[in-house]
Amino acid sequence: MPADYIDTTVFGLLLLFILLYGRYAGRKVHTLPPGPKRIPIFGNLYQLPLKQQAKEFQKWAENYGDIFYFDVFGQPALVVNSMQAAFDLMDKRGSKYSDRPRTVVLTELSGFDPSASLLPYGNQWRQHRKWFTTAFQTKSSLGSYKSLEEKHVRRMLAALIDTPARFMFYLKRSTAATILDIAYGYTVSLADDEYVERMDSAIALSFGAGNAGSTLIDFFPVLRHIPSWMPGMGVKRKALEASHSIRAMHDDPYNRVKNEIELGSARPSFLASHLKKAIANGALTKELEYNLKGASALIYIVNVYHQLSDWAKTAR
Repeated sequence: MPADYIDTTVFGLLLLFILLYGRYAGRKVHTLPPGPKRIPIFGNLYQLPLKQQAKEFQKWAENYGDIFYFDVFGQPALVVNSMQAAFDLMDKRGSKYSDRPRTVVLTELSGFDPSASLLPYGNQWRQHRKWFTTAFQTKSSLGSYKSLEEKHVRRMLAALIDTPARFMFYLKRSTAATILDIAYGYTVSLADDEYVERMDSAIALSFGAGNAGSTLIDFFPVLRHIPSWMPGMGVKRKALEASHSIRAMHDDPYNRVKNEIELGSARPSFLASHLKKAIANGALTKELEYNLKGASALIYIVNVYHQLSDWAKTAR
């Protein structure tokens, strides 16, 4: 092996050690919740599986309780493993714990932004939360969806009379149809709807690149600049492959609703109501468009994410 190659490798490892040591050495000592034993520099990296981390967290919760701590390369993580603990921290003291870490793979590489579930705490996040609170947490708004929900249930029941064997398919498709109707005023076919298939595929591709904030690139954002063809950059390759579908998932339904508003044919929806108001007030900026695309898409993303989680549980 050439001497210059060895020198470069040793220098790289030494530099990594210095960076990691600096991260640890500069940290104040705090009393931390219990958690699995960590080793210097690497933390709990050796214990953390690359996939299905939630199963490992369940095991750790049995030993360390509803709230436990671990870290990877000095990146701290606190796992909340019960509804009560989550309520006490996120609801009662939400102003202290509402921030979110940087998620390089999902947001910066895959283009999964702006999503309220990934946004850092601040004005942008508060705007998204205000939109969702008005649309889904008031009595008047929830009551306004009743006739729409009944319409889609009737469609589902009529389809089941003809093909009862496709019960699970129609149940999931009916849920998707209701959500897309609320978000975009889009009427979904209970047969194989190309639009739904494309959106579901984009979401599955993005989550296939890795869990939010848990990849090596998330821990060391500088790695995002390494070419995707390099060995070990599989996560970046998957994220970039998903980015085109993710962008289309945000842009296509937005452009369709915007065009329908211009033609006067837009059906009532979450996006249409905000777009019409902004257009009427002359306040439709690029920034507002960007945020409305993310907020509208999240309504459907949450629905599909829960379905993917349910399928994963069934598969296990």
